[in-house]
Amino acid sequence: MKHLLYVSFLILTTACGDEASVVDPSDPDRLSQVLVIPGARRVQGQPPPPGGGQGAAPQISGGSGISVTSGNQAVIDVEFESPSGYRNCYIQVEGAGDYFVIESEDDTNEGQLQIPVDVPSNVDTGSFRLYTCIAGSNGAVSNPISTSVSVTRPSGGGGGTDWDTCSPVQEAGACTIQYCIRVRNGGVGACAYTVNGQTIACGDCTDAGSLQACAQRAADVCSD
Repeated sequence: MKHLLYVSFLILTTACGDEASVVDPSDPDRLSQVLVIPGARRVQGQPPPPGGGQGAAPQISGGSGISVTSGNQAVIDVEFESPSGYRNCYIQVEGAGDYFVIESEDDTNEGQLQIPVDVPSNVDTGSFRLYTCIAGSNGAVSNPISTSVSVTRPSGGGGGTDWDTCSPVQEAGACTIQYCIRVRNGGVGACAYTVNGQTIACGDCTDAGSLQACAQRAADVCSD
């Protein structure tokens, strides 16, 4: 029988942040410092590589994209199978020099983990990826999964204020729609639609799948 494990307290919190110090999601080290995973311990370095231990390693799946508004909580859903049960969970902002460890032991052989990640209100509109893996009670580490997180900061986007380039505002029936991009390090970074003043984060402009899904969300908002 599968079990649902709450890796740490799933309490919806409004994470506080210094509004004067906006965090760009494309800066992994700075972003990692402001994210909060309830019950987790921060460790310098990189998560343990897959394998190791004595015996078979767990197998995990999941990693579906998440959309979250700054100041709220994202939840990573992970399905796992592990002959030796579940011990630790490791989460990292991809590219960061540190990671999080949630220490929890359970002899369940299969189930679902739900991992809460608090995104402070000063995290800007954009996207990042979270690397996740678990260890079995035998010390063997699972395969990793990568979860895309798109962040919308309500005060950002539209009008060219926090974006490098925005299209002209277009009328679409009863809606006004504008498309904006942000350029970072000489390349195109985050994109977003603004529909009737509501910013919808598209994540990485180079990800065609994310852009298509984002355009559909913008259309859905317009039709509501």
